[in-house]
Amino acid sequence: MMALRSQGILFKRSPKLGGLHPEFYHTTFQTKEYVLRIWPVIFEIVSYKELGLGYQDLVVLRRS
Repeated sequence: MMALRSQGILFKRSPKLGGLHPEFYHTTFQTKEYVLRIWPVIFEIVSYKELGLGYQDLVVLRRS
């Protein structure tokens, strides 16, 4: 989890999902700071609710 702390994002491939296409269907963790810094390049962040889905944050986006 060192990459998550230092870069704000961590992508982990799951051996259970090997061969699945497209390749991005695995697990990604992102910090709130990462989301607020990177995502506005593509989207307007309408709302950010920590634990909005119980155990995951909920981000409402609008295409810029």
